[in-house]
Amino acid sequence: MLEKIIKIGIYLILFIPLLVSPSTLYPYVFGKAIAFQIIVEVLFILWLVLLAQNKIKISWTKINIALLSFFVILVLSTLLSLDIQQSFWSSAERMTGLFNWLHFGLYFLILSTIFSANNGDYKWLLRISLFVSVIVSTWSLIDWQPRLFGPLGNPGFLACYLLFHIFFAFYLFFKDKNLYWRIAYILITILNLITFYFTSTRGAYYGLFVGLLLFSLLFILKRSKKIGFILLISFILIGGFGVYWQRARFLQTEEARMVSWQISWRAFKERPILGWGPENYILAFAKHYDPDWPITEWFDKAHSNFWEFSVTTGILGLLAYLGLFILGVINHAPTGPILIAYFIMQLFWIDTTITLMLFFMTLVLCEKRFMKI
Repeated sequence: MLEKIIKIGIYLILFIPLLVSPSTLYPYVFGKAIAFQIIVEVLFILWLVLLAQNKIKISWTKINIALLSFFVILVLSTLLSLDIQQSFWSSAERMTGLFNWLHFGLYFLILSTIFSANNGDYKWLLRISLFVSVIVSTWSLIDWQPRLFGPLGNPGFLACYLLFHIFFAFYLFFKDKNLYWRIAYILITILNLITFYFTSTRGAYYGLFVGLLLFSLLFILKRSKKIGFILLISFILIGGFGVYWQRARFLQTEEARMVSWQISWRAFKERPILGWGPENYILAFAKHYDPDWPITEWFDKAHSNFWEFSVTTGILGLLAYLGLFILGVINHAPTGPILIAYFIMQLFWIDTTITLMLFFMTLVLCEKRFMKI
């Protein structure tokens, strides 16, 4: 009974992207993070009961060990932070401090031990998530803006959310033999691709394009050279079409972001081992900011996860973060396209509760070797 309740709670988490809390200062971020934390905490208590009853088995896989190492470094970086309170709690605008990160660790633990790869649990997990993505895309299209953001409040966050679901639909299409489900996956992918395109997020475009190329190459190696080459040519043409119609945005130069990365390099060299502490990027930015630079923006994030981890958690945190992607691909090659697509996007972007939720869910799918091509 408790196991079923936990599964229902995990399914409920998938609907959090639809939550907007207008009474809070940051309605698209704060409410989602709090809801995620509360649900995970309740599920963890139920999970502990099952653990005490010896109904749960924890296995020490490579990904589990990599995650444990990552969290140990995150804790150490927080303890040695310039502002421990900020590192632990973060801000209502971001909600990506150690406190929330630890909830993602619990989320991974619960999901990986409660769900089974053999009884269709993960298939339904992705199906429900795809259903929610349909609502997110429809909401975003109805609430039309020059750059769509829908219930996620930011085009980049929406693009990253849809990026995962485009790949989820691809994997399910080749895994599921039911014709009606396959048709549904195609229709969902078309809808999500349309919405994804109108987010006009270049980093997401880069990630999707590279991810789809890798998906095609894996298909050539594992399934069918003919179909794989058709997919490869199709993705190249679609990518070329997208670049042509968004060429004005692709040709833009974001001077502020480039300056931020210069500051990141200077800050990294000052505290290279464990960094300035999670969520303390603004302190590094303030110290190394040069008033002669022609920008007026003030960055509390590096707008690149590579530089964010480099500055805030140092080389140890960066290597631990990169290790999650490397071990994920090594552990299960078919998961490579989605992890690499996400990683490329995060070279130009940052995370929020919803994108981290999908990242940790993908790591579980990778650990269980659920993704097939």
